[in-house]
Amino acid sequence: MREVVMMPRRAFAAGVLAATAGMAWGEVACARPYRYSGAALEPPTLCWLGINGFELRLPGVTVLIDPCVSRAHASPISNPANVARYIGRADAVFVTHSHWDHLIDVPQVVAQTGARVYGSETTLNICRARGVPQSKLTLIGHGQRFDLAQGFSVQVIRSKHKEPVGAPGFYTRVPAALNNRAHYLCGDVFAFLFDINGLRLLNVGSSNLDVSAIKGTACDLFLCGVSNYFQRPGFPQLVHDNIAFKTFVPTHHDDFLNHELVSYEAADVSAFIRKDFVRFKSELCRIAPYGEERFRELVPLRTVPLA
Repeated sequence: MREVVMMPRRAFAAGVLAATAGMAWGEVACARPYRYSGAALEPPTLCWLGINGFELRLPGVTVLIDPCVSRAHASPISNPANVARYIGRADAVFVTHSHWDHLIDVPQVVAQTGARVYGSETTLNICRARGVPQSKLTLIGHGQRFDLAQGFSVQVIRSKHKEPVGAPGFYTRVPAALNNRAHYLCGDVFAFLFDINGLRLLNVGSSNLDVSAIKGTACDLFLCGVSNYFQRPGFPQLVHDNIAFKTFVPTHHDDFLNHELVSYEAADVSAFIRKDFVRFKSELCRIAPYGEERFRELVPLRTVPLA
């Protein structure tokens, strides 16, 4: 049975203070983070932050998915300057899994914005290790639905990571050390199905699916991780067989290991985008005649209308 969780409006007030160990949380949220274009657009809007990071902005509510803006040759600790530059208001952060390239900046985002984190036991234990207050953490599981605002909800769907899984495992307690990126264990993996006044947006952050949980899911926008999908054959067929999408939007195919996010502040970023999506689309279109209008490739740091 699906669990519906009604979140009180006060839980989404930007700038809410939650004190822990003498620290104040959510005092310095940036109203206008850097965007190459589209910053002045009125919500609802969508912005790809690179990797599987997204900013979903609606009137009165801003949701982030897997925001990771400390990347390339950075340390396993978040870069507060990057978070301050690229992350503005955030009321909720949904985390698909706990690898560093999905989670590393989340504690700093909470410190900056006062956002609430929705994630697995592993995700929450890593956040606790980084000092996030318990009051800001919400454990999620398959089948839950959270009503975030009027006409805006999200359903949690069990998912899988691309295989072979790097840094596999779980934290059932707070980890003693997070000294390198390999310490960010994968944990449970989720997909998120957002419903925005009838517009259905599905995010799968890694190139794999849990068929028993997601088969037959229909969406308007399918934000789908395609990074290195070819390491285990069959993902395009898996998508074709199980997801009924109107528009496919690739994610996680930027060259994040070699290029900092500042590289995407340039007009031409084609050199920083890997060819995984081109290869994926070609394979998918060999399975069925998907027209070109069924695909939309975003560019990091460009805000676009959500439609």
